[in-house]
Amino acid sequence: MLKEQVHIAVPTAFFEDESLDLEGTINHIRNLDGQRVKSVLEFSTTGEQHSLSSKEKHSLRSC
Repeated sequence: MLKEQVHIAVPTAFFEDESLDLEGTINHIRNLDGQRVKSVLEFSTTGEQHSLSSKEKHSLRSC
């Protein structure tokens, strides 16, 4: 259940070869946290959830 009134959609970072940039994505989320953003939504900006493997999705969620 979402408790916050505002949710920030976080774009997933990719390298030029289209592989997942896990560190870049996590750093962006940490930057938002430093700006006091209380709620972020992963994989929700451009439908990238369909292009990520289950392993990649899991690696983002476990950070």
